[in-house]
Amino acid sequence: MYLEDINTIHTRLPIRSYDVVLLNLVLSSMPQLPDFSQLTTLIAPGGRLIIADINPIYTADHPYYKAAATDGTVVAMRTCPVQPLEVATRAQEAGLQLSEMNQIGSETISYSFIVTFLSPAGETEAQAPQGRARPG
Repeated sequence: MYLEDINTIHTRLPIRSYDVVLLNLVLSSMPQLPDFSQLTTLIAPGGRLIIADINPIYTADHPYYKAAATDGTVVAMRTCPVQPLEVATRAQEAGLQLSEMNQIGSETISYSFIVTFLSPAGETEAQAPQGRARPG
């Protein structure tokens, strides 16, 4: 198990080795979106990046969440609205293909969103990022 920043974990993990990378309620807790081009290096050809996060309107209206620290102290965690279309644009710019985008909730209330991206299946060795060895 690794305890690492999302912006640097790709340097410690084998490239193109994961069928699914899941970011669940991660992006809204970050001050800015991560570099999706770095995340895509972890996804195996034909793999998926799945992102689920809080509805940006709800997050804008309720930016603080109560959370318990490891010692049991109650703290406030500030969240930042994440726009699903901005996530889709950045992931597509990083070479991922949008598979689906849905809201989660009822007809009157949307609690969150889920977006699934696919990694192209036919990447060749020549197209792989330079500077890191392939897992062996």
